[in-house]
Amino acid sequence: FCVGSSVMWGEEDTYDAQGKKTGFKKTVGYVRKLIRDRFNPFTAAKAIVDLVLEERPFILGIEDAGGSKNLEPTIHAEAYKTQDSHVINVCTHINWITPSNQFDAKKIRMGSLIPWVEEGRMKFANFCLQPKYQSMYILYDEFERCLSAHHHDDMPDNLGYQPLYAPQATQAIVENNIDMFYRVDQQGWSQLYDENYQGGGKGV
Repeated sequence: FCVGSSVMWGEEDTYDAQGKKTGFKKTVGYVRKLIRDRFNPFTAAKAIVDLVLEERPFILGIEDAGGSKNLEPTIHAEAYKTQDSHVINVCTHINWITPSNQFDAKKIRMGSLIPWVEEGRMKFANFCLQPKYQSMYILYDEFERCLSAHHHDDMPDNLGYQPLYAPQATQAIVENNIDMFYRVDQQGWSQLYDENYQGGGKGV
């Protein structure tokens, strides 16, 4: 299986034990899209470009493992087919992530997500697995098993890399530097923040 994810970063107010705003904010990652499927080298490259085309990320990170860098020319070719300047720019400036060779690095990376989830700093849109999976069960199941089993950890493993981009996202938010981001389309914003949004799924 290969997994891809799209996370929208933002900030939320923090509250004290009495429910009053503290005046401080916390960085929050909203998982909008999770793709988990089997791919060959050609379909994997197209799936990556399709995800960029749909989600409009400001950076594309791919783990440099298992020969994944061999996909780069095909990713570039698929990106140019879209004739979309943003997609081409993102897909031709891939952030190749070198996995740590530390013992149990994968388990440590997945474990580091626990405080993010417990503190409400990583949230999941209830439509993030659609259309392949209508239920969130498979995601919950992988999180429950990931630190105790050697399988069923594809999604936590992928999401363990996402906090790498939190500092860059926070910097852009604080500086209001919209040049660091592709402007989020109104539909995507509404899916996460508008309680009255009626299209697709709603809520996080």
